[in-house]
Amino acid sequence: MTRKPSEGDIGAADWLQEQMRNWRPPRPDTEMPRVTVRTAEFLVRLDDGMLGYFREMADVLVERFGISRAEAVARINARYADIEIEPAEQELMTHELPEYWAFGVYFLPHADASRLPYGDEDLDGDLSKWEVRPAPPREWPVWTLEEGT
Repeated sequence: MTRKPSEGDIGAADWLQEQMRNWRPPRPDTEMPRVTVRTAEFLVRLDDGMLGYFREMADVLVERFGISRAEAVARINARYADIEIEPAEQELMTHELPEYWAFGVYFLPHADASRLPYGDEDLDGDLSKWEVRPAPPREWPVWTLEEGT
């Protein structure tokens, strides 16, 4: 992803969680994500298994939060467009349900940056207390689907 954990660092799973907690979408007045590769609707290189997993993340966003598929894909693209997900990182990602990563794409961490929602109502509680990340600007190339598709 951005920096690989090294020996003595936090574990790889903790590192991935830290990446999600600290990620903020770029402000509209800053540079948009760098698009280097595209797999179907997603702007990240994915094998068939991960393509299905990313589509499940988009399904979660559509079903749980009522956003369009185009916006769901754009939010995922804004997060992952300029990241090369290595096979070991793919394996770590799939140890969590797609809800975990989808909720991390949709919500900002708590003010103390202690955690993101997990996609589990028992753990997350009332989702109205979570702050929603702003959708990426429409002029960004992360919008790979037309609204209504």
